[in-house]
Amino acid sequence: MLSQVAAIVESGSLSTEYRWSCADTSEKVFLDQAVLVRDDSGAPKEILGTCLDVTYRRQLEQQLLQSQKMDAIGRLTGGIAHDFNNMLSVIIWNLDALTRTLKDGTKDRERVANALGAALNCADLVRQLLTFARHQPHQPKVIDLSEMISRMARLLTPVLGEHVSIETRPGEGIWPIFADPAQVESALVNLAINARDAMPDGGTLEIECTNVHHGVGLEPAPGDYVLVTVSDTGSGMTQAVIDRAFEPFFTTKAAGGGSGLGLSMVHGFVKQAAGHVAIESAPGAGTRVHVYLPRTTADFSIEGEASGEAETDAPARSHTVLVVEDNAIVRSVAVARFEELGHTVLEAESAAAALEFLATDAPIDLLFTDVVIPGGMGGLDLGRRALELRPEIRVIFTSGYAASFGSVGELPGEFLQKPYRDEDLKRILQRALGTETPASDAAVRG
Repeated sequence: MLSQVAAIVESGSLSTEYRWSCADTSEKVFLDQAVLVRDDSGAPKEILGTCLDVTYRRQLEQQLLQSQKMDAIGRLTGGIAHDFNNMLSVIIWNLDALTRTLKDGTKDRERVANALGAALNCADLVRQLLTFARHQPHQPKVIDLSEMISRMARLLTPVLGEHVSIETRPGEGIWPIFADPAQVESALVNLAINARDAMPDGGTLEIECTNVHHGVGLEPAPGDYVLVTVSDTGSGMTQAVIDRAFEPFFTTKAAGGGSGLGLSMVHGFVKQAAGHVAIESAPGAGTRVHVYLPRTTADFSIEGEASGEAETDAPARSHTVLVVEDNAIVRSVAVARFEELGHTVLEAESAAAALEFLATDAPIDLLFTDVVIPGGMGGLDLGRRALELRPEIRVIFTSGYAASFGSVGELPGEFLQKPYRDEDLKRILQRALGTETPASDAAVRG
């Protein structure tokens, strides 16, 4: 071996690609500025040089490759989910409309109900894909993770079953975080269900919350975090499974045992919240999932939840609605929905066509626009421009692919996620229009 390395050194071809083992480390290193020392007979005696530990660099390289792979998968799934949501909007609306024409208890009504249920399940899968791709609209607020974890045992007990015992350690003095509460709860439920499935004969699930400061090093980035650790006493994972655990549709369960989207949803939510998630596991040793969520300097929100849902009945008056949607089929569905609710509808397939309507004296009470529309100006900019031209107008944004904005709070109006049902549309209309006198009524009186 020494002769082989000596020949490489003597030829001047030694590079960082040639790995050499140092006695004081188990990691591979490379030899830098090597000098060959020969004995009196001219035979290679020793090689002198600098031994550089490349452990940290290799870990960074692996992290970068993993991040690039996950980003590429995210872009692909996000684009697919957009098209699925548009088509699901058409399917769900038509099935909803068909249901209203059929009598209860008939075979046809049962068939339509089954088809509608399947379409709604598809919509749930697409939402999980969008969360993985970090394109799911989120409504973050300052929340107390300690308080949320204290409630998790009651929420999870019926889900996990009697054979799994649940222990929660919510911690004391836990820092506030800024995240979407619904997505936090959904992530914890998904982690708990994965843990349950790894303990078919029973075991213990533990959810712990602590404050941590992460210094310079590997992920997460330096800073203060609230660390949530979900542990189980299950079968554990091999390193090969850990490496793929966050990929959409990857699962080790038997056919029909799961969609493979639970952990990918967790990964997408955590990254969207500027956090980090890591898995620690080994076969037979259980699993620990560490979720780091950044600390916020804001105070805990003292705003209570809404006392009840808005009424789902449509506003009593007829309004004039400008519908902007580039997909002709999806636009026709939206137009039909508004007309069935008694509203007057104007149609536009682009922002430019919508601006032509807005520049006229035509009474328009509501702009209903897709966020992602081609042609230069997107739905978000269109909504802002509409409010400049008509400050009294109400705006509802809709999208099946919210990659063009970070959170619902950034939108100058209401937001309705595709695919939506009639009650969702009625609820958002009630919130956007309320009972105020619409511009069209004022125009009639004037």
